[in-house]
This record gives sequence, structure tokens and C-alpha cells, in this order.
Amino acid sequence: MTAFRGRSVLERTGLALCVTLVALLLVSLQWSVIWEGRSLTLALRQGSIYFWWNPGGTADGWSIGPSWRYRDWWLDFMSLRVGFRHGWLPLWIPLLLAVAGTVWLAWRRRRCFPPGTCQNCGYDLTGNVSGRCPECGGPCATSAAATNSPGDVPRT
Repeated sequence: MTAFRGRSVLERTGLALCVTLVALLLVSLQWSVIWEGRSLTLALRQGSIYFWWNPGGTADGWSIGPSWRYRDWWLDFMSLRVGFRHGWLPLWIPLLLAVAGTVWLAWRRRRCFPPGTCQNCGYDLTGNVSGRCPECGGPCATSAAATNSPGDVPRT
């Protein structure tokens, strides 16, 4: 039962992350939000998160203004070279990963297991008469159909 609750919490967290990333993406298409520290500058603008390593810079704090018209939809491969101190990550990449993970968790939780198995984890309950799944501890049906194996024919 705890695995089921854990997946539900992960689904809700994933959904919240997706909504947050969509909101950040939409805001960043119109506005630039920049934080400048002494050695690092982070910016949310043009649908991306930017970073600059700037040793000896001034700590100006937060600034908000209109976004530029140019948008960066791909990764900055130049920043991966030695000596470069800047780069960006388009927000659609973490959004795509968050959506894929959330959809996968929801699919796993809502999938149907065949009769005679635990509906929480899919464990084969053939011969189980306790009313509890030995794998996850969840409640299970103890009908005659659940206690017989699929190939057994009832004797009359």
C-alpha cells in the first residue's frame, strides 16, 4: 500500500512540476527575470534558463524587464568547451522529461492486472487464502477463482 501512495505522491509532484515549468516558460517568453550575484548570474528569459560565471562581478540582485525577441530553443553546445563560462538550458527539455515521467507513473498505477493477481502490484495470488497480498500487503479477493490457478478446472 505504501508503494501505491508513493507513486500517487510522485504523480502529484510531477504534475506540479509540469505546471510550474509551463508557467515559467510562458512568463519567460514575455519577461526576463534576472538574478545577479557576485560570481554567478542566472536569468529566466526567452524560454530558457541562462547562467554566466562572472568572477568579480557586482551583486545587483533581482531585475525584471521585457524579454528579447530572439529565443533559444536548443542547447548551447559552445558552453561545453573549456574556457567558456556561460550557457543555457531551454525549458522545454526539463518539461518534456517531467511530462514523460508523470505520464509513465500514471500509466503504471492505472494499468490492469489479470484476474487472480493482486490489483496493487500484480503478484500471482494462486493458493492464497489469507486475504492479504504477501508482496505488498494490500487487501485481495479470496474467491475460488482467485485461489485456483488459471488452468484448473473446477470438479463437480
